[in-house]
Amino acid sequence: MADENSNNGEQVFPEVSPKPRKVFRVPKGYAIPDSASTFVRDVGMEQQFLDLFRLHGFAITRGGIFNQNNPNEFGEGNNSDISQRDTDRKISEKAGVKMPEIHSPQEVIESDKRFVAKIPDAQRGESKFLLETKEQKLKFLAWSLLANNISKLFIDGKLIDAKLKDIFAKVERGDFSDDLFDVKALNRWIFEDYIETPGLFNTSLRVVVDGLGTIHYSQVARSDNPKDTYSSPVSQSLPTDIVALWGKDLAIFLEHPDSPFYIRPKSFVSNIARGGKPIILDGSPVEEDTSKKVLEDLGIDPSNPQMPMILQPIASKIGRLSRGNYPFVGIDFLKSKDTGELILLEVNAGPHLRPEGLGLPDSTSDTDCDLELLRRILNSPILT
Repeated sequence: MADENSNNGEQVFPEVSPKPRKVFRVPKGYAIPDSASTFVRDVGMEQQFLDLFRLHGFAITRGGIFNQNNPNEFGEGNNSDISQRDTDRKISEKAGVKMPEIHSPQEVIESDKRFVAKIPDAQRGESKFLLETKEQKLKFLAWSLLANNISKLFIDGKLIDAKLKDIFAKVERGDFSDDLFDVKALNRWIFEDYIETPGLFNTSLRVVVDGLGTIHYSQVARSDNPKDTYSSPVSQSLPTDIVALWGKDLAIFLEHPDSPFYIRPKSFVSNIARGGKPIILDGSPVEEDTSKKVLEDLGIDPSNPQMPMILQPIASKIGRLSRGNYPFVGIDFLKSKDTGELILLEVNAGPHLRPEGLGLPDSTSDTDCDLELLRRILNSPILT
């Protein structure tokens, strides 16, 4: 019996395409209204992404396994079964760049080092707290363990002092067995080494790169206020019963001076969404005094600000490794004040794009920035 790939008994080899097949792989519910599978953008944006990929000769594939070995395959949300933090860790190892070390709650208590407590998948610099003192660490861990049971520390609005002392003593011993404790709530948080950056302000470097490894622009973000600036205390009344807690962000107990868990948090993130100031590294001279000093502290020439050359191969590799998650990413790095090393903080799929970084008018909308960048990627001579 002749083989299905034979002709009159002679074997016929399939025609080999000169280039790999162009594929855009998405979740099954992508661009489908009322689907729970939407990844980052709304359904309308997702549909526009599909249209652009089709226009440039890409086959749309829903579900399945992303083929990292096909350089012409892009995707969105193909690592959704793995936490973003684990994904970033794997990428950092392959790209040969360090990330901040993660520590257990017990290590946090026992160490004199400073740590950042954060929820890994939180966006825009939210849900991040700098823990510097032992008191801050104990209060934070107790607060995170209690979670929604905090109201049980109060009777008629008054704190049960003996119970609170017992809780702090248990946390200090590393004993997380109290009936009021919710270890799952604690496990939402990770505790990373705090990477202090050079200069008077908190800073980070962002590189926007696509899945082909092409870098589109880079920027420095600096905090609005100098280091050691404390966040403004919450002034609203402190909720002390379960009814008053409905709909409240429990972080109020870390930020309210009347709370037994008040840690007097510092404002230490440089995210633009949290008031940070961007400095585009496009070679245009920077004249403003504070921004000039920030660049100098980072070893960047303010008369010709450019991305540090050491980041170019690292960022390009991370972009290629991330193309199954999104066609372009924003990669955030911290420069260590102590060692001068550039540390990978996180890889942001579907990052907020700055129009000036792309050479677009300042009035360009977020949607138009995303679509314009995708057009540039799909028109790349690497793909055509």
